[in-house]
Amino acid sequence: MGDWLQVCPESPRHRTRDDGLIEREGTGVVWAPDKRTIVANVIATYGSDIVDAAHKWGIPPEYFVGLIAMESAGNPNARSPAGAVGLTQMMPATARGLGYDPASLSNPVIAIDAAGAYLTGTIKRYGSRELPLLAGAYNAGSRRCAATTSCKTAGAKDGTTAPNSWGLIEDCYKGVGSRYVERVVGASNEAVAQGFGGAGAAAGIVATGVSSAVSSLFTFLCAGAVAGTAAYVLTR
Repeated sequence: MGDWLQVCPESPRHRTRDDGLIEREGTGVVWAPDKRTIVANVIATYGSDIVDAAHKWGIPPEYFVGLIAMESAGNPNARSPAGAVGLTQMMPATARGLGYDPASLSNPVIAIDAAGAYLTGTIKRYGSRELPLLAGAYNAGSRRCAATTSCKTAGAKDGTTAPNSWGLIEDCYKGVGSRYVERVVGASNEAVAQGFGGAGAAAGIVATGVSSAVSSLFTFLCAGAVAGTAAYVLTR
């Protein structure tokens, strides 16, 4: 059983159980029953591609499922009003920073791989592999998420931290009615419950290190070149 961890000092603690499920202290395993069917469809359609990316980037496959279920509900042609595209709803500028052609994000294999590159860069930046942190940083965009804290308010410049959250960067901005990270974690848990990922799969995942493209991405992001990365996701 993993140790109880906090993304932010103000946030409830969470931990990853031996079976790979993530639970919140006081309330237990986090579920997303409204995404259960979506999760099953994502696994059935993209499971092999997700496993390939998981092995390449050293990230649990259920994390990809949770992200895809939340971002696009498994629709490879999804496009946000802000311009985010594909299964993982990545902004074109972010894709370019990672070394991917934005036009290729409609290809599910490339969209999944690009998300793996982004998450790996987040792990390198924060020194944490915890899904609540990774999902929050993915949602807000690293330009809005300082390396010294994951609690920066997405919509404010004063860096106000988030009470009553998991350090959910979106919640800092919109309050507890917005539950992006909780739903990503819940969908990830639903994948584990359906036999995809979890502790057994994690044992076979071998990290390959952070590519130079990822390092370049975070220099790119911190320079402020992708100001619109989180515009769409912050409206959900």
